[in-house]
Amino acid sequence: ITDRQRDGFYKVQDGKGPNTASDDQDQSFYSLRGQLLYLPTDQLSVRIIGDYTQRVEHCCAAVMVRGGPTSAIVQALAAPAGQGEPTTPNPYSRQAYQNRSDEQNIYDTGLSAEINYKLPKLNNASITSVSAVRDWKSKGGGDVDFTNADLFYQPTGDLNSNQFRDFSEELRFSGSIGKLDYTVGGFYSYEHLRSNFAFATGSDFNSYLGLLLSAAVDGELRPAGLAGLEGPNFLANVFGPSAVYPANGLAIDRYRQNDQTVAVFTNDTYHITDKLELNVGLRYTDDHKSLNSYSTNSPGVGNACAAVSAGAGIPVTSALTGLIAALGAGVEPTTCLPFYNPGYNNFSNSQSETEREWSGTAKLSYRWNKELLTYASYARGYKAGGFNLDRVLCTAGTVGCAAGSAAPLTPVRDTSFPGEFVDSYELGVKSTLFDRRLVLNSTLFRQEYSNFQLNTFNGLVFVVASVPKVISQGLDTDFVWLPVRDLSFQGGLTIADTRYDLSASDLASLQAKTGFLGSRGSRLSLAPLYSASLSGTYTHDLGVGDWRVRGNVGVKYSSNYNTGSDLDPGKVQKAFALVNARVAFFPRDNRYSVELWAENLFDKHYEQIAFNSGFQNFPTNATGVLDAFLGAPRTYGVTLRAKL
Repeated sequence: ITDRQRDGFYKVQDGKGPNTASDDQDQSFYSLRGQLLYLPTDQLSVRIIGDYTQRVEHCCAAVMVRGGPTSAIVQALAAPAGQGEPTTPNPYSRQAYQNRSDEQNIYDTGLSAEINYKLPKLNNASITSVSAVRDWKSKGGGDVDFTNADLFYQPTGDLNSNQFRDFSEELRFSGSIGKLDYTVGGFYSYEHLRSNFAFATGSDFNSYLGLLLSAAVDGELRPAGLAGLEGPNFLANVFGPSAVYPANGLAIDRYRQNDQTVAVFTNDTYHITDKLELNVGLRYTDDHKSLNSYSTNSPGVGNACAAVSAGAGIPVTSALTGLIAALGAGVEPTTCLPFYNPGYNNFSNSQSETEREWSGTAKLSYRWNKELLTYASYARGYKAGGFNLDRVLCTAGTVGCAAGSAAPLTPVRDTSFPGEFVDSYELGVKSTLFDRRLVLNSTLFRQEYSNFQLNTFNGLVFVVASVPKVISQGLDTDFVWLPVRDLSFQGGLTIADTRYDLSASDLASLQAKTGFLGSRGSRLSLAPLYSASLSGTYTHDLGVGDWRVRGNVGVKYSSNYNTGSDLDPGKVQKAFALVNARVAFFPRDNRYSVELWAENLFDKHYEQIAFNSGFQNFPTNATGVLDAFLGAPRTYGVTLRAKL
């Protein structure tokens, strides 16, 4: 039984509401887990494990880390409530601005059964069956503009929910014949995904968009025939009364996906000599996915797009031409973004794909003596493809998607992306030194990815792009040192140079699809060159009964890296180190313990993810507003453990 309660990491200003939360990223959850082991004979064992978790939290607030041209407009719209977001970012005040609720409810239930049966007549070979079912569901919403201006939001409840229902079965037959240790088996899984997504227009969106477009006109060009029409009602003034977004108007998407996977595999080790062995694994996977999706817009959503597309109310053609030039990307793409696109009203689509792929590994290892082993290995990895569960439009200006044509406003029916592959090479050494007081392991590696699945949020929707080639290479080493009794140290260092390997045409395609701001050989996001950790643990008798105390201090270091998949320079996280500490009091039998702990002991500031703020990446992603999910501040608490 586990119960956890935690205060939030952010103070929340609710503005005009209806949100009433005072903090965010709190936690309240409990979990139950039990298992039953049944041993009817020496040959047969049955282990059944069940678990249930219920979790309620407010998640996840984001704060501004880079202002932009839209910040003053947002502040003006939120100011009547007296709680407008500042135009100058101050993220580590941890002051969040959310007039809409982001309460989340998560339910997780699982049941598994592992059956093992030994066959004495076959040299103690064994048959193992592992069956499992899981039901996971989340319901929630969010203030996805992360401001107190009521621009847009996701309503809480089933309109925004995800549910996975899974069944899997694995059957293995393992044993030994002479110098050969073998395992052969089969795997089956079936997963049903039920995903609902709803995007609602807030009461301030019309005014926001009108002021935004007016600012662009006044700042760059005032087309003939439009003078005096700027302001909060810009769209209605220029394009007519139909060019209005209704407050609380909904764009609703429903996705139902089934994924069925069948695989057969073998993993075998041949002991060539007492010191030399060869391990070979092979797997054949048949993966079939089918997706049915349905999208609709509530009455009024999409009217503005239709009115702008028709050019209603424009007095002269040259005025529309001038307006489009003033806005750079154009009024039509701005007002007809996926969630306001009438093409998605009562839009249904069905897709399916099947992949049949081989993967496997080969490893040759040599044990020089009891203390030293070296190895060389190769592995071919496979990650199945799938479908982008989002409203997907083609990119204006790319082949078959001419700017100004109907193509950029027509829903793309094929949202699939292919499977990802990696060829991995390793040279490694494992050693136990100084009378087993030091364990030292080290590996040189190179990984070559093809069709790397890159998921990018562009401020509005998620775009999935398949990157032809990515290379990661470097060194990974770790150790455990036991200098004296009750004292231990452990740590590790990883040097991983992980970069794109793009041709000029690959780069141009990635830039067009995702707004990529990197170069042909840029390091990937969330991929620091250096990562290191070091911790020490000391245990000591208290001299009171059989009580003991154990202390642990650990530090984790990361060099700088970019947190955004588009590699916007504004999303770079500088190098940082986190220190955690823990003191535990417990009796020798470990039946129970009291632990005092602190994480991020020195309250280091760092960003987990920085991203383009929704509808505020204006005039470009590179100059628009950036928001971020911050890393947790210093937290401390008490943990009680008991074994029944």
